Amino acid sequence: GIANKTKSNDFNTRSAARATLFAMLTGLRPEAVANLKMHEYNPTKGALYIRATEGGAKGRMVNIPLNPLADSLLQDMIKEGIGQIESGGVINIFGKMDKGANAPNKRITTGDITDILRDLTLLHQKGIRVKQDHLY
Repeated sequence: GIANKTKSNDFNTRSAARATLFAMLTGLRPEAVANLKMHEYNPTKGALYIRATEGGAKGRMVNIPLNPLADSLLQDMIKEGIGQIESGGVINIFGKMDKGANAPNKRITTGDITDILRDLTLLHQKGIRVKQDHLY
């Protein structure tokens, strides 16, 4: 389930699972999660502030207070130093790595998140239930 994927030894699987869990916890669409930048997160207030021009914001500023689990997920990622640096020094919150890379060099895609959601759907169809306390 998603709990195993968030703790996977494979960086890309772990990052995609965390992005998926974050989307589920916040109600954000995969595009919005994939485009999240570190400067949009305010750890003091436990909130995201997404500009109107960002993908998934639909042309208006979005203020998203985070529940404790979503905030904890971002705090853990910051402690681990996870994030992908784009040109200009902008840091995407959810990154992934090409084979052979030693640091995230790409941002996560909506397809990565959708793949994890597809796995969860298959688990649900098979009748496998995941307890909430095992999500993260």
